[in-house]
Amino acid sequence: MKPLAAQTPAVPADAVLEERVALLYRQAPAGLLSNLAAALVLVLLLWGRAPLAWLLAWLGVVLLQALARGLCILGYRRARPDRREAAAWGWRIAWVYGLGGLLWGIAGFVFFSGDPAVIGFLVMLIAGVTAVSIGSLSAFYPAYLMFSVGAIGPFALRLALEGGAILLGMGAITLVFLLLNLLNGRNILRSLEKAIRLRIENQELAAALRRQKEIAEEASHAKTRFLAAASHDLRQPVYALQLLTDILDHDLAGTPHHPVVGSIKSAGRGLEDLLNSLLDFSRIDAAVIQPELRSFPISAVLGRLGKEFAQQAAAKGLRLEVMPCRLWVRSDPILLERILRNLAANAVRYTSAGGIVIGCRRRGERLLLQVWDSGPGIPSHLQREIFREFYQLGNPERDRAKGLGLGLAIVDGLARLLDHPITLASWPGKGSVFAVSVPLGSVAAAPEVAAPAALDPLKGASILVIDDDALILQAMRQLLAQWGSQVIAAESAEDALRSLAAGGFRPQAVLADYRLRGGATGVEAIRQVRQAVGAPIPAAIVTGDTAPDRLREAKASGFPLLHKPINGGKLRTLLSYLVTQGEP
Repeated sequence: MKPLAAQTPAVPADAVLEERVALLYRQAPAGLLSNLAAALVLVLLLWGRAPLAWLLAWLGVVLLQALARGLCILGYRRARPDRREAAAWGWRIAWVYGLGGLLWGIAGFVFFSGDPAVIGFLVMLIAGVTAVSIGSLSAFYPAYLMFSVGAIGPFALRLALEGGAILLGMGAITLVFLLLNLLNGRNILRSLEKAIRLRIENQELAAALRRQKEIAEEASHAKTRFLAAASHDLRQPVYALQLLTDILDHDLAGTPHHPVVGSIKSAGRGLEDLLNSLLDFSRIDAAVIQPELRSFPISAVLGRLGKEFAQQAAAKGLRLEVMPCRLWVRSDPILLERILRNLAANAVRYTSAGGIVIGCRRRGERLLLQVWDSGPGIPSHLQREIFREFYQLGNPERDRAKGLGLGLAIVDGLARLLDHPITLASWPGKGSVFAVSVPLGSVAAAPEVAAPAALDPLKGASILVIDDDALILQAMRQLLAQWGSQVIAAESAEDALRSLAAGGFRPQAVLADYRLRGGATGVEAIRQVRQAVGAPIPAAIVTGDTAPDRLREAKASGFPLLHKPINGGKLRTLLSYLVTQGEP
């Protein structure tokens, strides 16, 4: 993208001229009225001191000139000329102004007399109209030049023709006054042109900023759409792969080939982590995550992080120390743990020697959760950049083992969602510390934990699965059969209804993909099944979509929502929950 300076070229001269002429015409009505008022004052002051016929004749010509000026103003407003016509309209009214100035000069020449009072009136009015006009006519300098020279020139000539030291001196002073006004008019014009150029440049800069914002927003939307489409297409086969791997894990248990299944599952988990990073970012972007705040002991979260990363740290020869903490916090435990997990994962990933410390420090009514590392550190000018999506330090080759560059972007989004400020201090070559500020919670506010059910609810349970991917349906049949469930697998709501009608099958739970063929959705399919059965069968939606609009639609349905790929443990937990929900 070009810099803004390259997108705002020098303002064309015709654009400045257009603005100057427009300003000239905007100020013309006020100048017209003031000129008529001055003309009437002159007639009244000279009434009885100058020939009446001449006064009335002069006033009549002034009125005709005022009419011409008014017609010019009306013509300009109706024509609304563009840049190409601006100069012509400027000269058009400049000649009218020149005639007006000449009328004042004629008055000074014709009505001149030896009466000091008359000379004083003429000097006062001619100098006054010339000085007052400088502000309004300098926008189109020829207009002021013609007006001022026409007004002062004949009067100065008459003073010179009268002779005498005093009158010659007055004539010289009058010409100096004219020169000074002309110079002042030029200075006003230069300042005006500079102001017009600056305003046009600011307008063009603002327009360029709007264009860049629109381009950036469109690029962001295109990126989101691409990620959503790519994520959905990847999640379908990965979901099927995980289901088939769970089947193999059961069938090959105790055989020499079972370790291979473990390697496949490990690779699948790595791919699932990458896809889930994309999903988390899309869910934050779609604003479908709703925090569930409650009080809980932070020690449980810290304990899980210690167990999760101990092996990874040991494999790199790093010390991992998790400091004990007995305090309770108020937050969403799942989202807060995700923030700390991403920070800890980054610390382990980018630290090659030394160790990582995860601990807490109380700050008034808040708890500061800190992740310290002895990694390479982050230069100060990049400490804001690392929270942008897909930005990674030290990974130009885009090594998948170093992630996608979404971890800190997700941390930043979740922290803003929870209103938990994130701070970073880093020392290049020595290490970094990320800190999350969380409000303290109350032990009394903690909810009671329900006791888990002892029996396996999937034994003999009837499950309806609706998915338009044949491979996923096949894997679901086999996996659910291993769990002792009865399964009907259908590719659409219509297939499901036909199967239910043919076999008298009444499902205890429905699991439907959100996006089905023909633009249908799993939400619609569940509602059709419920209507056919005549009961609110417990149901859930699974989806591989990460498009913000799709995520909002799916969440708005009110059904539990899981995202592909789903490992066997999560799937079993979900189906067990649904089956027990439908029990009397």
